[in-house]
Amino acid sequence: MKVKHLAHLAVFTSWVRGSIDFYHDILDFHLVPRPDFGFPGAWLASEDGTEALIHLYGEGPVRPPLWQDPTLSEKWSTGIVAHLSLVMTGKHDLIHRLEYHKVPWTVHTIPGSLITQIFFYDPNGLLIECGFSEEEVFSSQETTTLWQQDFVTGGLLPFQQRAYHKWHVS
Repeated sequence: MKVKHLAHLAVFTSWVRGSIDFYHDILDFHLVPRPDFGFPGAWLASEDGTEALIHLYGEGPVRPPLWQDPTLSEKWSTGIVAHLSLVMTGKHDLIHRLEYHKVPWTVHTIPGSLITQIFFYDPNGLLIECGFSEEEVFSSQETTTLWQQDFVTGGLLPFQQRAYHKWHVS
């Protein structure tokens, strides 16, 4: 037995349209065909791909309306997903997009390596890690910007929901 690759990441969202726009605006994801499951949602692929890497689940039979209601959180929680990790190229383009859209982000270099990571959230509070190889290592000038946040152990940084208001549309 062996795992070949990650098939997809499913994200519960109250903002299907806004989440589609976010993944397009920031990471160049695009819509790909999705079967009619009887509830709102979307499948997204990377710019040059046709395989859906992100599955957005709107409210419906998989997740009840008002799924963020604290009284439902134990019943409907999927628990311990820490973050989505993407191996990428084009760090300057990503930084430009994050800055342009005023999305808070942070950068971290893995100790003992030249692999650099940019962390930021999607509009639903999912932490995204974008990894860049040594060819795209950061200089000290690139790590200080208006929107950068401090790195906290494990890549966690505070989710600033107000920064994502333009993507909070259904």
